Amino acid sequence: MGLIKLHHLFLIIFLSHFFLLSSSQTPQPDHQCLDHQKSALLQFKNETFSESSSSLSPKLASWEPDTDCCSWEGITCDSATGHVIGLNLSHVNLQGLVDSNSSLFKLHNLLMLDFSWNFDLAFNLDSEKVIPTPFGFSLLPNLSHLNLAYTGFSGQVPLQMSHLTKLVFLDFSGDGGLKLESPNLKELVQNMSNLKELLLDQVSLSSQNSDWFKALSYAAPNLSVLSLSGCSISGPLDSLLSNLHFLSEIDLSLNNLSSEVPDFLANFTSLVSLDLSYCGLHGEFPMGVFRLPNLQNIDISSNPELVGLLPEFPEHSALSKLLLSDTRFHGKLPESIGHLQFLNQFYINSCNFTGTIPNSLGNLSQLQFLSLSSNNFGGSIPSSIANLTQLQVLALSSNHLSGSIPSLVLPRKGLLSLLNLELSDNLFDGVIDCSLFTLPSLNYLSLAENFFRSLPPEGSCKPSSSLGYLNLSYNVLQGPIPGLITELKSLQELYLSSNEFNGSLDLGLFSNFTNLTYLDLSDNLWSVTASPNLIFPQLWSLKLRSCSVKKFPTFLRNLQGLGSLDLSRNGIMGQIPIWIWMSSLVSLNLSDNSLTGLDGPLPNASTLQLSYLDLHSNNIKGSLPILWHQYPMVLDFSNNSFSSFIPDDIGSYFDDLVFFSVASNKLIGEIPASICSAGRLEVLDLSNNSFNGTIPRCIGNFSAYLSILNLGKNGFQGTLPQTFANTLNTLVFNGNQLEGTVPRSLSDCNALEVLDIGNNWINDTFPFWLENLPQLRVLILRSNKFHGKIGNPQTRNAFPMLHVIDLSSNDFTGDLASEYFYHWKAMMKVDNGKSGVRYLGKSGYYYSYSSSVKLAMKGFEFELQRILDIFTAIDLSNNEFEGKIPDSIGELKSLHVLDLSNNSLEGPIPSSLENLSQLESLDFSDNRLSGRIPWQLTRLTFLSFMNLARNDLEGTIPSGGQFNTFPATYYEGNPRLCGFPLSRKCEAVEEALPPIQQDLDSDSSSEFDWKFAGMGYGCGVVAGLSIGYILFWGNGVFSQSFTLQKHHPRMKSRRRRSTS
Repeated sequence: MGLIKLHHLFLIIFLSHFFLLSSSQTPQPDHQCLDHQKSALLQFKNETFSESSSSLSPKLASWEPDTDCCSWEGITCDSATGHVIGLNLSHVNLQGLVDSNSSLFKLHNLLMLDFSWNFDLAFNLDSEKVIPTPFGFSLLPNLSHLNLAYTGFSGQVPLQMSHLTKLVFLDFSGDGGLKLESPNLKELVQNMSNLKELLLDQVSLSSQNSDWFKALSYAAPNLSVLSLSGCSISGPLDSLLSNLHFLSEIDLSLNNLSSEVPDFLANFTSLVSLDLSYCGLHGEFPMGVFRLPNLQNIDISSNPELVGLLPEFPEHSALSKLLLSDTRFHGKLPESIGHLQFLNQFYINSCNFTGTIPNSLGNLSQLQFLSLSSNNFGGSIPSSIANLTQLQVLALSSNHLSGSIPSLVLPRKGLLSLLNLELSDNLFDGVIDCSLFTLPSLNYLSLAENFFRSLPPEGSCKPSSSLGYLNLSYNVLQGPIPGLITELKSLQELYLSSNEFNGSLDLGLFSNFTNLTYLDLSDNLWSVTASPNLIFPQLWSLKLRSCSVKKFPTFLRNLQGLGSLDLSRNGIMGQIPIWIWMSSLVSLNLSDNSLTGLDGPLPNASTLQLSYLDLHSNNIKGSLPILWHQYPMVLDFSNNSFSSFIPDDIGSYFDDLVFFSVASNKLIGEIPASICSAGRLEVLDLSNNSFNGTIPRCIGNFSAYLSILNLGKNGFQGTLPQTFANTLNTLVFNGNQLEGTVPRSLSDCNALEVLDIGNNWINDTFPFWLENLPQLRVLILRSNKFHGKIGNPQTRNAFPMLHVIDLSSNDFTGDLASEYFYHWKAMMKVDNGKSGVRYLGKSGYYYSYSSSVKLAMKGFEFELQRILDIFTAIDLSNNEFEGKIPDSIGELKSLHVLDLSNNSLEGPIPSSLENLSQLESLDFSDNRLSGRIPWQLTRLTFLSFMNLARNDLEGTIPSGGQFNTFPATYYEGNPRLCGFPLSRKCEAVEEALPPIQQDLDSDSSSEFDWKFAGMGYGCGVVAGLSIGYILFWGNGVFSQSFTLQKHHPRMKSRRRRSTS
């Protein structure tokens, strides 16, 4: 796709030969073209080309009335009769309308007609005349080649086309404006038994269902070229296609075939080109296709469910293009890949290949494009890569490649033609090889997200003047800026963010970079300064996030074309200067500073085109700086001190707004109903303010794109909205004064991941109907007036993705619903982040939003600012549950937090809890549990908090493991317990416990040891990934980033059984 197709080349060669042959046999004057045909041609020229046009094609310029029309360019005549038999007017800017009465159809002897690539040439052939004589294309019965590709031919293909029974070549490809319904494909081709090449790209065949292959296999058995790209055809691929033995080119790309790839494709021995990209294919790809003797091009990319292995390739294979990107092909690259001596393009990015890159790749002397990105290749880059002297693109990013990069410039060889080199997101380290900067043609170089420590020393190599893009972000480059960087004066884009550069950096070092358009120096250890007179004439984007810029750089006034500016996380104090609102700015990020206000009103709306404004996490006071024009797409004013009302007509200015957050301010009043006019809004966060009144009824479904709606921590009254958009991902009403019941319409929100309606006055029974939501991961109903029994699941797959459920501080009664524990499959699979880190929330092109939640854990309340999707928790505390703790809870092997405290549970603690290998926090306090503490719990190596206080437990407290770190307060109120850490000693008759693991290395006592470290990853740090810090509590490991409060649950006023 995007390359010249083979059949086009064949046709061009054939037609050129035809025209040359006919021209060489042009008759003498007594056999010149016939007058009536010349007249028809001149009339057609007048119908389809404007004489006033300045773009007269050279072909048509030769069409003069006083010359022989057989000598005109684009015209082929029969040498014996003078009849016009060929008309080639492709790419000549034909205009106007061809209808059934066009003078074109007076050329009854035409064999070949090519009008392709005349976009303004329209056809009006839809109406079929009920008359006994032929008309339109029916008047050209001898046509063997018809090419109307990429013209204004649109609508329904007329029936008269089916009369062209001698066609060998037919091309109606276009831009999607043509359809085949009546006639359909079968009716069109049923009499075209000579057809060899059929090209209908982007012609709608949606009405054919899967019958299209039957029509072709019966009507056109000699077909050699079949191109139906983007025709809305469906699968599966039927065995009748195997009857088309002569197929040399197949293009069925961009169709939803939803099919396996049939084995019979490996029998098409004439096949030269196969394109099945973007077809929804699945299953195993037949390996024999790769071994077809004549196959040159194969594209099966962008079929994410298609599985396969590469074969051992034979010597002298004809393959020149092999595209497997975005499939599930796996295994190792065979050494025999080096046999593909004609290979020009090799794309296997975004697959599952493993192993090392074979050294034999260096044998592919014709290779120009090589992409192995986004796989699992390890080891080093083979030095033989430098043999690929024709290579233009080399993409190896997002693998596990390590070591140093080999020299890519060698005597008399090397990657001298390389334009694009992508090595980002690997494990490369050490010094960056000098040869990367001396490649003579290299324009694009990305080395981001590795472990490089330094660049080549200054003066060690002379950099090429061709380099225009350089990305060194997310490495561990140290020291002041290397001198080599300042020599790259041809750079247009330079990214140095997230390294360990230090010292003072004067932006004047880049003053000679006259073509510089993008500059990112963010998140280093240096202090950036600049002269007030500094000028960057082409600079469009400047990012100086966390660069110790303590005041607004005045040189910014000189950047008249600046479109994007990021000065976030710098500690800039004071007010925002009025001059910062430059008319050229599209994006402005001033977040995470110490700004207090605006130095004057915003400029007139007509002078601004700002689409992205981020002022979050400052201390700005006063009214909201609303941009009163049609451009804003992202406005983030959260975590400030704004104290105004939201203007009543705010929605009328937000036609294109996608993200709007004023969370954590001091805003007051009611939400204006006009906000529901923002019909493109995806994120609306008004949480943690002082809004009051009722919530507008429209707020739940005013936008067809709404994904995040957070109105938590305000003073809203009344009831919840009754309707909600089915696009919702996160819905938060926590911390208001809402009453009533949970709306049943939420059962239609199939994309919902987070539902938090805790801390309200909702009076309802358990909303069991939410169990059908396929994506629901977090359900918070805490601190309401829910009541009654939970009951058993109503479906066979209840809450399949649930990770966090908090029903605490309600009035639920009855036994714990043990059947539910068998259904919560997402809590059964231990992952520990091995499949990658994902936070709940929403990411768009212009923004990223992380969902948050407050939970009680380890006796404290934690505000999880981000929720890792492998974090799991159950809190059923402070209700009226009774009966035994079910053994089925031991099925939840990935559970991290379990709180059943302050209920009326009785019986023993189930030993099945030993299966909860990831458990970090356990609270069974304030119940009526009895019996011994299961010694098996000492096997829970991540358990750092376990509160069993105020129960009726007895016997010896188990020792070993994490139990040796727990204080006596975890066991108080159990008068029949004895042993460490209690002062009450056990009697000698106590039964010995089975041997358990040795105590963890510790100097612990009952005191807590709090330590903070950087973000962790792996066992026992799951909650910390939810925020970004790690809290080591005692000997247990529990990571968390948080707002911390002592947990004081709302106690039930019930009489407890005496424990005296």
